[in-house]
Amino acid sequence: MNNNTILKALERMGCKGCMTGQGFRGLASTILHGQGYNHEHIKL
Repeated sequence: MNNNTILKALERMGCKGCMTGQGFRGLASTILHGQGYNHEHIKL
């Protein structure tokens, strides 16, 4: 997924300027790993 796609989605959710696409990816990865999802399925 393109970084601009993530930024546009964050903007539509009202988070413009509060998070970057890379920050969102990192947060999602951390949460999914913490919930025990397989690493091969998380590679974002």
